[in-house]
Amino acid sequence: MAFPQRPTARSRAIRSGLRRPPAPTDAPAAAQFLERVAALAAEVAAIEADERAMNETLYELYRLTPEEQILVENGRGHRHAVAASGITVTVHLI
Repeated sequence: MAFPQRPTARSRAIRSGLRRPPAPTDAPAAAQFLERVAALAAEVAAIEADERAMNETLYELYRLTPEEQILVENGRGHRHAVAASGITVTVHLI
């Protein structure tokens, strides 16, 4: 059984339904839920920004080329991501 590459209309509807609070938005619990979700989203965004800044600092420290940065970002064995970027990379295995 193959899974579709893109979300179907049904899967998007289910996902949308799961993101709604289980109670009316004017209920105290729902308001608290929404506040916590917003706070969590802000924390995640801050962590991601810090991670990007740290990566950039490390790339500069180790003088990585854009091609090497792509390899680091995509991990070992993810050559398809490098190919999709349009950058040609030659890897010499020792």
